[in-house]
Amino acid sequence: MSLVKIVEEIKKNKTLAEEVVSEADDPRTVKGRLGRKNSAKEKLKVLYRDYKKTLRNKMAILLVTGDKAEEFCDLAQAEGNMFYAKADALYEDLSSRVPETLLKRGMKTSALIDVLSRHLEDKANELDLASYPALVYKSKYEEKIDSKEKMLTLTKKLLNEEVGPELTGYDVLEQVTKQAVNDMFDGKILPVVVLLKDDSMVERVVEGLRAVGTVSTVLAGEGIAPKGSAKVSEVTKEQVFSVLKKMQKQVSSKSKGE
Repeated sequence: MSLVKIVEEIKKNKTLAEEVVSEADDPRTVKGRLGRKNSAKEKLKVLYRDYKKTLRNKMAILLVTGDKAEEFCDLAQAEGNMFYAKADALYEDLSSRVPETLLKRGMKTSALIDVLSRHLEDKANELDLASYPALVYKSKYEEKIDSKEKMLTLTKKLLNEEVGPELTGYDVLEQVTKQAVNDMFDGKILPVVVLLKDDSMVERVVEGLRAVGTVSTVLAGEGIAPKGSAKVSEVTKEQVFSVLKKMQKQVSSKSKGE
């Protein structure tokens, strides 16, 4: 089903799913209307997954790193009409699901990894992933994890080394899908600007993002970026537009080549 057709079906079923049905309504029609409402809700779940799967082939991603990355992303959203996602969000979300009380209690690293594994399973379900490599405890991960910051660092290591960077790509896809379906996007190319605060992971994040779309990179200000990245020393509308225009040309050329 094309993206346009999926959006049409979402609109139709969304109207049915949001219909207000109360006991005060005509009892002769209430049962049938409730049936249609519940059926529409179930259809929306399937349509959402289909929508996300289709977007995966349409995403043109611009990954931004550097100390001025947030400023660049803000302008790209406001002036370039781009969708937005955070590459760090996956790690921050999962590490925050581990109760701080366990960290203060001095729980062993192996036990913390078991807890994180259960939350990872929940996250995989949220991302519609049927399978993924399991987290495996190794002696190199052993250290005293007694703060949120240390738990975040451990989470990054585990996900990138044991699970693989593709999970970051699927999380970005989920973030963008929620925005796109809300806007009922049905275009040919979905432009996405992705913020990465921890640029020490940039190579792994780029690898993960390539699982869900084409990727261009830009270094805004000072920091780490892959070889061949566009570089912007001062973030201005002109500089942002210049980068976005170059990205658009690259995406258009790739599309024609395919």
